[in-house]
Amino acid sequence: MTITINDRGHKGAGGALTTRKEILLSIEPQNDPPRLYDAPSNLTAQEDTILELPIMYFEDDDLLSHQVVPLFELSISVQHGEILSTDQDALQST
Repeated sequence: MTITINDRGHKGAGGALTTRKEILLSIEPQNDPPRLYDAPSNLTAQEDTILELPIMYFEDDDLLSHQVVPLFELSISVQHGEILSTDQDALQST
């Protein structure tokens, strides 16, 4: 960023005088929300049957831009009924 000040020569000899200052700006990223990819908008299943969820991906630029151990929370919920997991190994992280 450059700041320039001009006194427009209103007082004293020498006409208009200016001074300039350059300031280095560092922009810190904001806390952007994670993005979810390949998530279906609707899934349909018959009652009392197994419905396998498709593979979905997410990413978070805030985790990618900082050299920290990524921590996040994944929640799955339904309005009616219940969710049962038959295979804990089915949740994978890459």
